[in-house]
Amino acid sequence: MEKKTLQSYSAAELSALLTETQKAYDAFQAKKLKLNMARGKPGPEQLDLTMPLLNALPADADPISESGDDCRNYGLLSGITEAKKLFADILGAKPEEMFIGGNSSLELMFACLQIAYVKGIAGCKPWSQQGEVKFLCPVPGYDRHFALTEYFGVKMINIPTDDNGPDMALVKQYVESDESVKGIWCVQVYGNPTGIVYSDETLQKLAELCRRKEKEYGHTVFIISDEPYREIVFDGQKAPLIHGYYDHTIMCYSFSKSLSVPGERIGYLAVNPKCEDAEKIVNMCGQI
Repeated sequence: MEKKTLQSYSAAELSALLTETQKAYDAFQAKKLKLNMARGKPGPEQLDLTMPLLNALPADADPISESGDDCRNYGLLSGITEAKKLFADILGAKPEEMFIGGNSSLELMFACLQIAYVKGIAGCKPWSQQGEVKFLCPVPGYDRHFALTEYFGVKMINIPTDDNGPDMALVKQYVESDESVKGIWCVQVYGNPTGIVYSDETLQKLAELCRRKEKEYGHTVFIISDEPYREIVFDGQKAPLIHGYYDHTIMCYSFSKSLSVPGERIGYLAVNPKCEDAEKIVNMCGQI
């Protein structure tokens, strides 16, 4: 039997359905539930485990870094040398590819989009001068990524995902045929809410598509990869990284999910130095 749609309801049926739905809604409201729907928030027990970190550095510790900068003061635009070395190891990057920001990787993602929108990157005019700009958005995905692109007026294209990552046939279709596609959001490891990990084959296909687009048409597609769970490893098996496959990859990360109290976290990003705008992105992020 064919399922009845709302369009086929009569006025009386719609009125009855509204009454029934309102009653159900009122019943939920009467329970006075206060549900916190925020994603990825550590529980009290996890926060308690990390509290000793706040006291690990004694007051008489030497505050001078390897570069000679006093860590208590304003530092270099791209961050403390020791922090770069630590986080580069996690992301499979080099210290010179790193930018150490504040306590939010989302702020760094916003800064990257802002640079592209206002100044332009990869030799292109600012996105604000290019007419319609599109981003590929694997779904289900992270609402805050989508909120960032929405803020800049970017048209978002839903890309379904499976256990290996985004539908690469659909990604291929858009990357090869549409010059207004400027980038793709990625959460390579333990994507929320499904927990999927992009396969190595998917990452290689994605990188190859973007490289070929750049080589044949001179059109750069940026990969912005959010890495909130990168340091979490099961069975000693590290997940693959897109960073080594494609020059125009921006990897953003913070210690907010597992190794620190979120309010005391550090956010950072890695940009391949082969990306012609790597230095611009790092320096601009330091100034924004």
